[in-house]
Amino acid sequence: MIRYIKPTLIYFCLISLVAILLIATKFQARENDSRLYTIFVTQLTLDKPLSEIVALEWRGQSEYADPHNPYVRDHFIGQFIFPVILSKLGFPSEYSLYFLNTLYRLLLIFMLYLIVKEFIEKETAIIILWALPLTPINFSYQLRANHEQLLSLCIALCVLGLIKINKGILYQILFITGFVFSFLTKGLAAIILFPTLAFIWFVLYFKPNQKKMTNLVWLIFSFLVLLLVFYLYELWFKKVTGYPLIEAYYQIQIYERSLQEGSTTNSFLMQKIGNFLYYISRTLINGLPWSLLLIVAIIIKYLKTKKLKSEFPKSTTMLIWILASFPVIYILLFSISDRLAQRYIFPAYYFFNTLILVILIQYSPALKKFQQYLNSKIKPHYILIWMWFLLIVSALGMYFLKGGHNHWIS
Repeated sequence: MIRYIKPTLIYFCLISLVAILLIATKFQARENDSRLYTIFVTQLTLDKPLSEIVALEWRGQSEYADPHNPYVRDHFIGQFIFPVILSKLGFPSEYSLYFLNTLYRLLLIFMLYLIVKEFIEKETAIIILWALPLTPINFSYQLRANHEQLLSLCIALCVLGLIKINKGILYQILFITGFVFSFLTKGLAAIILFPTLAFIWFVLYFKPNQKKMTNLVWLIFSFLVLLLVFYLYELWFKKVTGYPLIEAYYQIQIYERSLQEGSTTNSFLMQKIGNFLYYISRTLINGLPWSLLLIVAIIIKYLKTKKLKSEFPKSTTMLIWILASFPVIYILLFSISDRLAQRYIFPAYYFFNTLILVILIQYSPALKKFQQYLNSKIKPHYILIWMWFLLIVSALGMYFLKGGHNHWIS
């Protein structure tokens, strides 16, 4: 127990310092969604009791607002639950979502490390803790108040829970909670989980000629729990506001907004191909520098051995299939959408980058030696927290260099 005191104090001090820095610098993101969501958190904190936080109001904040209905009916309130609770406990509401998103990202990387550690040795899996934060997507989302970080964490919790579903009720709860909160956070777009989790179940548990479908019941049960949560959410929303939600949500997200934001190109096929190429390019770019280093490592190995194929242990192969399922399914499904944005496949970037690192350390002896050297110098539980803290401080520094603090003057 004593050996945990020092790392716990370090974690507590660094996390507290990040909270102090966000408040002291009066941080405000330039991104529109971040500013809108912080306004929502303040509204729910000051004007609504917890029993009515489902009744989020637009108050002139969006072009999608129904002039005959003041309530937000195209989003669920999953991402606002924890920041509102934190704000009602005394944390400034303008910064609670920024602060919690930094914690979500810290936990996301740790969850991905735990997933990888289930399939490869711990000493190698530690690469996730220091290399995954050093990617463009992780740096560009250091200080934002949108829902992508919580969604990604929920998906990672869901995957970890499914992988360890046979190891106790904790992981079964983890799986169902991650699954349900993914939908409460992202709504209909979280439908990506259905084919992805089915594929992961197939990789982990399916056995030919076996009639008993091991653990398939948990996929079915989680879906039933989700339906129950949506039903209760609808009743809650209607009781507080007097309006229905699910029907309006479907109409806005699938029909009205798709028409307003849809493609204006004449060629349906060309638009989908363009979407596909866009998401492929963003995935590769957000995998830098590791995606480029993997290409270099493969080329070097081929020049030395005249072979491209590398033999992986069975457990590593399973991990590769699991990690690859997210970018593949995300890119394919969102390529057929009429709407296009880098953030739509945000969770896929983290799973893709984790995949790249798992393969890269198998191909690169130099990286493996560096990892061994790092293991001998720094304890694993310090690597992630210091990477997390230094990147946030760097992001705040960039914020000042770009004049983000000018709102102080105005």
